[in-house]
Amino acid sequence: MLSLEVLKAVALIKDIRYGISLSESRRAHLLTDTERRKLLDCFRSAGLVRLKDPAGDVRLPGSYELCYPLHEISLCDIMVATGGGIAFSMEDTDSIYARYGMAGGRLGVLNQMACRYLSEIRLTDLLTIEPKKTHQ
Repeated sequence: MLSLEVLKAVALIKDIRYGISLSESRRAHLLTDTERRKLLDCFRSAGLVRLKDPAGDVRLPGSYELCYPLHEISLCDIMVATGGGIAFSMEDTDSIYARYGMAGGRLGVLNQMACRYLSEIRLTDLLTIEPKKTHQ
């Protein structure tokens, strides 16, 4: 249900929290250096992490610390920071409950409700919406 990018982001946040270095992390192989730098930049911009030392290496997770206790950082915070998403499933709902442990119940309900409401939005309802230019 959670996108691979979101799962990688959660793993990186956990590594930062527990001070796990790249060489110690069992998940280090999941992220390329480019992905890791991008996520660290996203976390920093969102105010989730900060450099321990202003002269620290911005490329290394060990140079960062969380701005909030881990239990105060939500899945929504991660998704907003990374732009990551959720892959909804209309068929395989039982695996959602099993795969995500304690969060599985909430994610399963979210999946069911989102699928229900999204199935009521017809593409013809969206065709009248003009995309707006974003200024960057």
